[in-house]
Amino acid sequence: MSSRAHNLQRLEDGMPLAVEVDASLASRRRWIGVYPLGRTYEGTLEARRSGDIPRLYKGDRELLAVITLLKRHGLNLRDQEQRIFCIRRFEVARAIPADYWLCENDLLDAQKVFAFGATDLEERLAAWGVTVSDLKRHDETDYPI
Repeated sequence: MSSRAHNLQRLEDGMPLAVEVDASLASRRRWIGVYPLGRTYEGTLEARRSGDIPRLYKGDRELLAVITLLKRHGLNLRDQEQRIFCIRRFEVARAIPADYWLCENDLLDAQKVFAFGATDLEERLAAWGVTVSDLKRHDETDYPI
């Protein structure tokens, strides 16, 4: 299995992946992180088609968090049949100690985009000079969040 196919399978299985890339300044470090949102949505397609989204809220806190996040960005889960990914790109000051607990306020030039399906994910990553093959598990990188 190619690293691309292996990473796409990892993402489909719900594993977040990341890669460190060149930062805008020598005093910073930059990462791109990919987060698969929600589960594979087995059993939820029928509820989405019927419009019974509130039923999903009660039984699936993770899905509720995904729906809330998407709504905050003007997107609607009901129309999505594919896996949804949140892609984050951010920098942190290189001077921050490795054992420091980072929070959102520590992230510099933070950007967040969503991808709908593998093709869209690959296109959005390519726009930032990264391929799916470049991604690694968080514990294989120095991913700070």
